[in-house]
Amino acid sequence: MTAKDEAERLQEIRRLARQRARKRRDVLTRRIDVLDDVTAGHGATLPPRPSLQDVAGFLGVDRGPLTTLVRHYSEELRRDGWIPDDPRRPGVDRWTEAAVVRAALLLDVAVGCDSEVAACIRYHLGVERLPLIYEATGRRLAQCARLWERAMTTVGDVHGDEGRDEIWRTLQETPRYELQALVVTLAAMVPDDAPDRGRFLVDTAGDRERGLALLVPRPSKFLQRRRRAGRRAGPVDLPGGLAVTAER
Repeated sequence: MTAKDEAERLQEIRRLARQRARKRRDVLTRRIDVLDDVTAGHGATLPPRPSLQDVAGFLGVDRGPLTTLVRHYSEELRRDGWIPDDPRRPGVDRWTEAAVVRAALLLDVAVGCDSEVAACIRYHLGVERLPLIYEATGRRLAQCARLWERAMTTVGDVHGDEGRDEIWRTLQETPRYELQALVVTLAAMVPDDAPDRGRFLVDTAGDRERGLALLVPRPSKFLQRRRRAGRRAGPVDLPGGLAVTAER
């Protein structure tokens, strides 16, 4: 194989890879429901007919990366319903929710732009791992101080007279993030080379397994945390028996 043949082969491989990536984006942009998931945690919302400026604010980026994105991927965005000039607002473009999802998919790989919101969208679409951000600002350190205090309180409750039932019910109502943070904090409190780890459980019930069995109730499907949306209300559940359609 000559150098020219090898170059043509590599070029064809890249073309096919771009084609596959495009097809995958075409499928993923239909899942505009991920914007609801992100909005619930992010707090920011998009207006009914967002412009590039609105989308930049929602994603937490400057106009520049989105302008570059529009220039290079206008054909894809048009398929999503994006129009470069809104008839109602001359000189202002109009974005659709599908176009916003596509922008989130392209921001990092196409223009090298970091966006926490876009990363969350990609996570909910299953194309990126859970985005994690660590910081040690004054506000964050104050939050961690409260987390440590809660961990200490939990330790005291388990070893004291709070009652295993009340502790478990409190943890059941704890938001998932706070519960995860509490688990990590409690694990960090225990030295991994301590010779008497589990002594409390042994003293309580004779061995660690029996001790845990007295503190942790058996698994139950009724204790599962909801991870999907609840059922839609039917006519019987609505005031007057009438369904109301909400416009996004």
